[in-house]
Order: sequence, then C-alpha cells, then structure tokens
Amino acid sequence: MRQSLGAKIGEGATAEVYTWAPERVAKLFRNGIPHRISIHEARMTRAIFAVGALAPEVFEEVTIEGRSGVVMARLDGPTLMQATKSKAVS
Repeated sequence: MRQSLGAKIGEGATAEVYTWAPERVAKLFRNGIPHRISIHEARMTRAIFAVGALAPEVFEEVTIEGRSGVVMARLDGPTLMQATKSKAVS
C-alpha cells in the first residue's frame, strides 16, 4: 500500500517519524545515514515482534527522496527517552 508522508510526529538523532496511513508511521533515516542501518532496524524490529515482545509490526521498507525508511505500526505512548527519564525503563 503506497502512501505519502503526513505530519512529522517525532524525531531522534538518526531519523524522523511521520504519519503514513491510518495506524501506521514511516521512520525515515536522515540523509547520510547508511541504508544498511535502515535494513538492520527493520530486521531487528521484525525479530522482536515475531517473538511477542513489545515492538511495532514492520510492514515495508521504503526509500523517499533518497532517504531509507521503515513503515511500521503506530504505537502511542511515551518515547524511549521519556520512559528512561521517568525510570519506567532503565
């Protein structure tokens, strides 16, 4: 299912996250981040999801305007940084 980027809803050191489709987001890696990082992220996230751990389902890998990305299920909640600061995770 080909969609287009919606609003930017988050960002980190290596990527930005955009709305993509209902209940989906696209994580696009910044220019200069090697494509292999996106491939690795998709592979690891799929493996974590497959064993039933808390991770979003990965639907596809994309390239948009030369940037590699991963389309995955949208999970609402605190960011990893927020959870770490609140000591919900360590």
